Amino acid sequence: MVGLTDGRPLRLLLLFSDTGGGHRSAGEALIEAWRAEHPGRVAADLVDVFRHYTPFPFNRFGPSYPWIVKHFRRAYAATFHRSDSPARARALAAAVYRYVSPHLRRLLTEHPADAIVSVHPLFNHCVNWTMRDMGLRLPYITVVTDLWTAHAFWFYPHATHIIVPTAGARERGISYGVAPERITVRGLPVARRFTQALREAPSKPAVRAKLGLAPAGRVVLLVGGGDGLGPLFDTARALDAALPIDGPPPQLVVVTGRNAALRERLRAQPWRLPVRVEGFVNNMPEWMAAADVLVTKAGPGTITEGLLSGLPLVLIGKVPGQEDGNVDFVVGNGVGAWEPRPERAAGALRVWLEPGNPALPLMSAKARQLASPDAAADIAADILELTARRERAACGCVAAKPQAAFTRRRAAGGEVASRNR
Repeated sequence: MVGLTDGRPLRLLLLFSDTGGGHRSAGEALIEAWRAEHPGRVAADLVDVFRHYTPFPFNRFGPSYPWIVKHFRRAYAATFHRSDSPARARALAAAVYRYVSPHLRRLLTEHPADAIVSVHPLFNHCVNWTMRDMGLRLPYITVVTDLWTAHAFWFYPHATHIIVPTAGARERGISYGVAPERITVRGLPVARRFTQALREAPSKPAVRAKLGLAPAGRVVLLVGGGDGLGPLFDTARALDAALPIDGPPPQLVVVTGRNAALRERLRAQPWRLPVRVEGFVNNMPEWMAAADVLVTKAGPGTITEGLLSGLPLVLIGKVPGQEDGNVDFVVGNGVGAWEPRPERAAGALRVWLEPGNPALPLMSAKARQLASPDAAADIAADILELTARRERAACGCVAAKPQAAFTRRRAAGGEVASRNR
C-alpha cells in the first residue's frame, strides 16, 4: 500500500549533499522512480543538509570538496582510513553533535516527514540522535552510494534499514555491526533515462548522427564526473597520440563537466584524431549509447551508468580511500582495467581497439550482466514498504544515544534497538 490511511501522500525527506555528484543523482533517481511508479502518492523533499542545515565550516564542505580531493589527496585518504571504524565514526559524530544539533532540529521541524532517507554517509549518526532528542520515531533508511569501500559512517547500526549496491558493501556493513537482516543489496539507483535508453536500444549510427559524430569507427568517451576530476587532459593527449588513424579513425569525446577551464584548454589543442569536447551535458545516456568504451575516474555513478550501457571501462583516477574498492570491483569482475598513467591507458585502449580483438565485446557482455537496471525502482519500492510498516504495526526506529552500550530486542512488527554508550 502506498500512501497513508488518511489518504494523503507519504512525505519522504531525502538527505544529501553535493560532495561529488553521486549523492544528488541517487536522490533524484529515487524521486523519478516514485513519480513514475506511484504518481501523486509520494511527496519527496530533497535537501542539501550541509549547505542549508549545518554551521560553518560544514556548510562550505560541498563547494570545497573537489578542491580538497584534488590538492590534499594523501590527507584525504589518511582521514578516510583512520576514521573508518564504527567506534571512530561514532566518536567523531559525538564530537560535533552539540554544535550541529540545533541546525538539525530546524531541518526536522521545517521538513516534517513520515520517513527519512539518507543518501550520504555523514549525517546518519547526528540526525538519528536529533530524532531521539525530539522524540521522533520515524523509519530511517540509508541508501549507500559507494559501490564497495563504504565508510563506517554509512552504517549507523540502528537505522531501520540499509540498502547497498553490492554484496561487498553488504559484507562491510555486517562487519561494522549492522544486523544482516537490516541490509539489502539492490544496486545503485541511477536516472530512469539510462534504463529507458537501454530498453529503446537505438542503433549506434543513429545516435551518433544525432550527436554529430561520424557513424563509422570506434568512439572513446572520456568522462571526469560532474566536476571534471582526474587526469583528463593528459589522458586525452595520450590517446590522441597513441590511437591509430588508419581506416575509420577512432573518435574521442571528452566531457569536462563543470570544469570550464579544462574545457577551454582542450578545445584550444591541435588534434590528430577527430575530437569533440563537451562541458556539462544532460544527455549522457546518448553519449554512452554512441560510445564503444568509457574512460573515466572510479566514481560509482559513472561506473554504474557505464555498466548499464554495456561499456568496457578504463579507470584513470579515483578519490583515495573511498573509491579504492570501485577499482577492485571493475577489475575483479572483468569489465575493465585500472590505468592511472595516461600512456598506459592509451596503450591498453590501442590493444583493445585492434581489429579482431574480442576484449571489447566480452567486457561489454559482462558489463550488462553486472548491471542492475531496475535498482532505482526496487529501492523506491523498498522504502515505501518500510514506511508503510509504520501504519501496519508499531515498528519505528529508536535512535540511540551518543553515549552508552546496546542491546537488541524484537518488538511487534520489527526490531527495536537501544544503546547505552
